[in-house]
Amino acid sequence: MSRECNERMWNLAYRLAHCGEHRNYQAIEWELQAYGYPQARQLLYDARVRARLDAICAEAQSLRSKAVPSGRRDYFLFYDAQLNNGAMPGCFPPVGEEA
Repeated sequence: MSRECNERMWNLAYRLAHCGEHRNYQAIEWELQAYGYPQARQLLYDARVRARLDAICAEAQSLRSKAVPSGRRDYFLFYDAQLNNGAMPGCFPPVGEEA
């Protein structure tokens, strides 16, 4: 895989971690593979990377649980047309609401 492709995968991994939808690096790894990054396992092999993604996920989930009232977990992933020709998902609240 090209360096550019790996950079896109790294950016997506960190965006997914910050989203609050994923519990840990493994969930992000599976998501990356589903988005067409079969090299995700190899690139997330380093323990420091995994620990960093786990920490970001935990912080994002904590912030999200405080910001979103119980029962209002209708956040979703959508394709952000501004980034990589619509190939990278972003995590945002439903239209008309703030996080």
